[in-house]
Amino acid sequence: MDCILNEDKKLNITECTVDNTELIICSGLSAFIVTEGNGFFSVNGGCDIKVKSGSFCLFSVSDYISLKGDKSFKYLRIDFPCSYLNKNLIELLDVMSIPFTGRLSDEDFKYSGYFSKTLSKRIEREKSELSDAFNMCLLEEIILLLWGSSSKENDLPAERLNRAFLYVMENFRTEISVKTCAERIGCSDNVLRGMFARNIKITFNKYLNDIRLKYAMKLIVSTDRAITDICYDSGFNTLSFFSKLFKQKYGISPKEIRKEN
Repeated sequence: MDCILNEDKKLNITECTVDNTELIICSGLSAFIVTEGNGFFSVNGGCDIKVKSGSFCLFSVSDYISLKGDKSFKYLRIDFPCSYLNKNLIELLDVMSIPFTGRLSDEDFKYSGYFSKTLSKRIEREKSELSDAFNMCLLEEIILLLWGSSSKENDLPAERLNRAFLYVMENFRTEISVKTCAERIGCSDNVLRGMFARNIKITFNKYLNDIRLKYAMKLIVSTDRAITDICYDSGFNTLSFFSKLFKQKYGISPKEIRKEN
């Protein structure tokens, strides 16, 4: 098994092949897009997911991916140092729940190929590192491409799960459930529960409540709004339940956090 560790402090773009099995370990923020062939990948030791042209994964520090492919399997790898992450990108990555997997639509897959070739030519032409400002814009472009363009018609189980993540992020402040989410992405309650259990090792309700708690924490430390208002605005129905979960997650009550800030 080959092991690749990205320790560079600059932008790297590499076209790679996989003869057998390869382990990728990230020390910054990395993305890969399958450009040819068929194969499998697993994220952080999880189950194998079938991938083909257009499949992608975005992952960050301490994540690792195992890749297995046929003789024609090729992928594009793009590595960024964490220093390129600004506040907006950090918030977006928090929403996406890295590592994030899916498959590009046919149109965006073609665009990604053109995009990478154009960028590679520019790097070669200039014979020098691109500016940090340019690289930060490039990183944002790539993240938004992967986040916004996944095809709903593809057959990756991870893509259906990502659509569930998106539904939760768009609606967590309202009264939603595993049933309403399953209906939105087109599967049964039990199938959705199974996807959460197999892929991220937590229940749907825990994932939903964690998102709500993160949102509540941001409001508590950055605003002077009443704790009760923040509780309801974050999607919780009762203050007692909110306070209980908050203390379980952060080891401190909402009121104590407010006093410290």
